[in-house]
Amino acid sequence: MPKFSSRLAYCVLAAAAAIASSSAHAQSIDMSAGISQYRYQLIDLDLNDNITPSIVFTEFMDRSFSLHTLENEVIAADSIHTLGTTSISSRGGFASTRSDASSWRSLAHVDGAMLLNGSMSASTTHSSTFILSPNTGIMFSAVAEISGEVSPLGPGDSAVMNVRMQGDISSRYGSDNAEMMDFTESYSKFTSGTQTYKMSGYLHSNQQEVMGSIRFSTDAVARVVSAVPEPESYAMLLAGLGLVGFCTRRKGAR
Repeated sequence: MPKFSSRLAYCVLAAAAAIASSSAHAQSIDMSAGISQYRYQLIDLDLNDNITPSIVFTEFMDRSFSLHTLENEVIAADSIHTLGTTSISSRGGFASTRSDASSWRSLAHVDGAMLLNGSMSASTTHSSTFILSPNTGIMFSAVAEISGEVSPLGPGDSAVMNVRMQGDISSRYGSDNAEMMDFTESYSKFTSGTQTYKMSGYLHSNQQEVMGSIRFSTDAVARVVSAVPEPESYAMLLAGLGLVGFCTRRKGAR
């Protein structure tokens, strides 16, 4: 009898283990996307024109937000249209942004055991327009870093980190007649690890002043859905329950 009892206990434990393993991955997602060390350098393209290279920034636009959604509905949001910080938090995680004149960063964290069918997201955007003197080149540069700690994702879960720098010459100052040029440098990451990138882009004017713009953005978005057992988990569960049934029948036969 003791021998049979121990066997029954083993079967029950096997079933319990199968049940425990049947739930989907318990995700923990930490993400950070940032741009820092932004700077620019003017280049004199004609040393004989007696024009000192110059740039005049005419307009700035900054926008940042942190967002918490649950079942596609906004639960909490914090946004600003200037430099500074945003932040939201809940039992299931947090999202935040930080920006100043030369750096922008978005962070998001999700605890999959506490947040189901929801997401945490953070985003920053900066743009500025400028007037560039004639025969002048301008080199923009920055350092981007994307970092994530992502446990195995279940069906429907997602983790996205992105950084982007864009620039363009859109028109001649006081006219729409100018040579168009632009650049875009963008990096994304969906898995664990840290990557650092040196970003750069070049624009220039010709014989007349031109208008242009420079834009930066960072994004961190984490989403988890309800735990859904995998097919192999169902098989393990049925096997465990089958063992319990077998042991029960053995006990009745005795």
